[in-house]
Amino acid sequence: MKKWKVLLGTLALSLGLLFTFSSYETASAATWHYGIPKVLQDTKWRGKRVFMGWGAYSYQKIKFWKTKYYFIEGQDSWLPLKCQWKKNGNIYTIYSHHFAQGLSGPNWLKVKRINAYKLVYKAPSVSPHVAVRVPFN
Repeated sequence: MKKWKVLLGTLALSLGLLFTFSSYETASAATWHYGIPKVLQDTKWRGKRVFMGWGAYSYQKIKFWKTKYYFIEGQDSWLPLKCQWKKNGNIYTIYSHHFAQGLSGPNWLKVKRINAYKLVYKAPSVSPHVAVRVPFN
């Protein structure tokens, strides 16, 4: 009788472990989130200096809000609306296919935040640049 109890207990334990580990999957939560990452919301950044022509210079600028961002590069600018983002390692990819009236441009921006005052950004038409944080107006 004791051997049967041990055998049934061992069998139940091994079947339980078999089903537990055979159906094991990594968490498959949604990777795309709506809006802008909390760590970037309500911030303003100044990037590299851009020549605009006729001896005039400007800076690449990025402003982030809750659901959109504004990117200015010289005389070109774009305002993607209804953004979505995902995090891959420590790089945020922000994607949108909706633009404000009259403003269009690349539909993604990759951002790697180094610390509270510095980040690296990459857009399709721009090679990676370092930006510094400026006060938000």
